[in-house]
Amino acid sequence: GVHGDTLVLERMTYDGRARGWVVINKVWDEPREMDFTRFVDDADGYRLFRVCRDDAAQEGEPVPASLTLDRAEVVYLLPRMEDAADV
Repeated sequence: GVHGDTLVLERMTYDGRARGWVVINKVWDEPREMDFTRFVDDADGYRLFRVCRDDAAQEGEPVPASLTLDRAEVVYLLPRMEDAADV
């Protein structure tokens, strides 16, 4: 859905057991604060991937309650690999 200046796209497996999100800051010239608690109910089961950053951790990072997205930044919230392997 659309949350102000950010776009949140959700993808779910056919059986509904796993899902992930793509979060986009639609503003090209300013950072935006994103509240992940609005749609992530179990942050411990997910990892945050900051795909627009060269220095981002390849294995992702813990999902915070909120995050300041850089201008025009795109991030992925994906199930932890251990959890995804069970699906």
